[in-house]
Amino acid sequence: MIRHALRALVTVVLSGILLAGAVWGALALWIDGPDSKIVAATMAVGLVLVIVLLVALVRPLRRGLVAALLPVVAVVLWWGSIPPSNTREWSPDVAHTARATFEGPRVTIQNVRNFKYRSDSDYDQRWERRS
Repeated sequence: MIRHALRALVTVVLSGILLAGAVWGALALWIDGPDSKIVAATMAVGLVLVIVLLVALVRPLRRGLVAALLPVVAVVLWWGSIPPSNTREWSPDVAHTARATFEGPRVTIQNVRNFKYRSDSDYDQRWERRS
């Protein structure tokens, strides 16, 4: 009885992890995948189809769930290898990243935003250097 309940619990937990991983993996391929949205969509749908086929064809079910986690792990490893980048089209009020330089006991911070706002969309840009 306890063994059966434990197996059912493992199956439910694996199913939940797999479902979340499949959704996340498809979205990761769609958002961070190839620039061509047709290719990205094909890869996202392909990931989901591979997962569904593995769950449907590999028996027993728990082995199918574990096998279906492998494509999700592959997407996680790929996504984790993407280098971070700030090269994007930022709105002007967040276009610069603050930087600090240290010269002895003196700290200088560059790109400090000190805008004069008249409204949310109307402002004078003023980027400063402070020590």
